[in-house]
Amino acid sequence: YDNRLYRSRQNGIGTSGGGSDFNITIKNCVVQNFPTGIKVGFVDAGPLHRNVIINNTAKNNRYGIKVYSLLGQNSNGVILISNTARNNDYGFISDITYSAGGHNLVSNIAANNRYDGFAFGGLGIQSYSNSVDSNIAENNGGSGFVFDDYNNLTANTAFNNTNKGFSVGNYNILNSNLAKNNKFIGFEFELYNKLENNTAISSLDGFTNTFGGDNTLINNTAINNINSGFRVYSNNNLTNNTAFNNSDGFVIIRFGRDNVLTLNKAEKNLGGFILQPDSLNNKINSNMVLNNFNGISLYESDSNNLSLNLITNNDYGMITSGVSSNNNAIVSNIIKHNKIGFSFLSTSSAVNNTI
Repeated sequence: YDNRLYRSRQNGIGTSGGGSDFNITIKNCVVQNFPTGIKVGFVDAGPLHRNVIINNTAKNNRYGIKVYSLLGQNSNGVILISNTARNNDYGFISDITYSAGGHNLVSNIAANNRYDGFAFGGLGIQSYSNSVDSNIAENNGGSGFVFDDYNNLTANTAFNNTNKGFSVGNYNILNSNLAKNNKFIGFEFELYNKLENNTAISSLDGFTNTFGGDNTLINNTAINNINSGFRVYSNNNLTNNTAFNNSDGFVIIRFGRDNVLTLNKAEKNLGGFILQPDSLNNKINSNMVLNNFNGISLYESDSNNLSLNLITNNDYGMITSGVSSNNNAIVSNIIKHNKIGFSFLSTSSAVNNTI
């Protein structure tokens, strides 16, 4: 170690937080039984002076590896490569006091921690613009990956975490991530996020947006989730997604409105597409709905447009029910080989459908 690194009762290995704390590498260390195993930050040295944490193991600490940055949303924070945080309270965490972000996390493992594996959001943390690639969070007591805003998460795996696989705030990009066997939710997201090529398997819910909206979901897959594959609120666009063998495939929750679902596939779910009460002005167009118990169900849901869908080999092709599932436009759908094609219990307009 040089004079910019120190050991203390609070940190196994760390930097002092001074303006000269840059161009530091911590490598091949095993740090255990401290309040914080490794703590490294970045103050104001410019993009060519990055601190690096590589191939270390932090175990049995309160915080395994803690990083911080003071430069705000577009900062160049700490680089973390091939580290393992195991059996801590938190695996990898952004400091609550100095949590601006700009960190790069590549091929790290957070396993068997008491709470979250990667905690870069929530808990009062505001950590922005992090790049998160090919990391693994498994068997943690909280969530796998928790991030706030403006982050990029690519090819990460969240497996068997007690809470959620991935939980993000706003303006994030999630691409090619896998959430499997997480207890409650595979992917949870708020506003203006883009999720593409992700897979959620065997959670309570696969992809969930229960408030906020304006998200884009493209080519994602939800399989074997207990409640729903995709569960959204308002102003979301879902294209080319697949829901297979969930309880419900695609759900627009109560009061959800102005969603557009196009070219998606719902197969072998109990319910293929479900519009809950008081959902309004949604477009369900050009989707494939096959081998579900109920193909498309509207429950007291008004003024929606359902057109050009292929609805086949379901027990019930399309159901509208309740006292006010009215003024829906059901146009030019192909509804065939279902046990019952239509079941209308309210006033909606069905025009030019093929049965």
